[in-house]
Amino acid sequence: MTVLAFADKHPDMAQAEIVEHFKTRPEGGLIFTQSTLSQKIKDRTKLETRTEANLSALLSKRAWVVTWPDVE
Repeated sequence: MTVLAFADKHPDMAQAEIVEHFKTRPEGGLIFTQSTLSQKIKDRTKLETRTEANLSALLSKRAWVVTWPDVE
C-alpha cells in the first residue's frame, strides 16, 4: 500500500522509476519488478478491500475462510 500511495503522489513518474526508487531507499530496499507493480495497480481495489477488512490480510496470498471459528 505504501508503494501505491507513492505512485499516487508522483503521477509523473514511470513505473520503472518507482521500482528503482524503492530499490535504493536508505531505510531498506524493496525489490520487485515493473510487471509486479503493474499487476498490483490493476488489482488495487481488491487489495484495498482486503486491507480494510483485516489489516494483516496482505501477508497471505488468499483470504482465510473460517468455517469453524471455535476451533483453531
